[in-house]
Amino acid sequence: MVINLHMRILILFSLFLVGSIVSTSFSQNLVPNSNLETNTVRPCPGTTGGYPGGNYQICDGWFNAYNGGSTGNTSDYYCPGGGFSTLFVPTPVNPPSGDRCLGMASSLGEGVYTILTSTIPAGSTISYSLWVSPRNVLGAGVNDPTLPFGIYFYNGGIIPQTASPQVMTVTPQVVLPTSGMSVGNWTQLSGTYVTPSNVSHVAIAFFYPPGSSHTTGRYFAIDDIVITASTPCSAGTNTTPTTAICENGTKTLTATTSDGTWSIVSGGGSITGTTYTPPNVSANTSVTVRYTD
Repeated sequence: MVINLHMRILILFSLFLVGSIVSTSFSQNLVPNSNLETNTVRPCPGTTGGYPGGNYQICDGWFNAYNGGSTGNTSDYYCPGGGFSTLFVPTPVNPPSGDRCLGMASSLGEGVYTILTSTIPAGSTISYSLWVSPRNVLGAGVNDPTLPFGIYFYNGGIIPQTASPQVMTVTPQVVLPTSGMSVGNWTQLSGTYVTPSNVSHVAIAFFYPPGSSHTTGRYFAIDDIVITASTPCSAGTNTTPTTAICENGTKTLTATTSDGTWSIVSGGGSITGTTYTPPNVSANTSVTVRYTD
């Protein structure tokens, strides 16, 4: 932005240069209890299903994904000596961190969801990573192209599903590549996804979109789930009028956003808030002011 100044003389047809910069904000891991180590709900589950309170909370921050966590088949929580530990064969399980993890069976349409600590706005790039380990409790193979095991990003509510069989019928935005895995070993999977809508919930599950079969028997354990997001900030534009001012005047600076900063690039003067005050001059002077957002 260029401001032409002259002592007590108005300089017309001055030019204000627009200077806006797009910045990006990065968030920390948005997943609560991401390593699955905290379980104050049921510290070390027994051999049967049925979780306290009837809400099917599996551990702190994690719930059964079918029907919003209120009914349906439940995923399993592994802890040393716990009743579900027999489902995680072969042993030892050796989670990537700590000694606990979650497991889910494809034949039962199982999965888990969590509520993120902060809603991710539309247009953000989501980065995800998690550790996955196929187990052989159900004696099935690792890969089934008709039955996606993946991550579903959504903004609350019930995931589309059917009552018989009890499965979720959406196609997840991220289908995790499991074909190269081996039973009993842990593999870290990661990637990015640009969300077209707000995201407050994340589900990791076996999904049954139209055309898939409810007959396979895969069983996957998961651990150390990380979700972060980078959000493009809005790019502000300098909308200050292009009228000139005199040396003893001031100029109100305006922009399309209010969270940016003003700075003087050349020509002198000062800025307080959104008010520009020129320096003392004895000749026409060009002042360049930049708005950074």
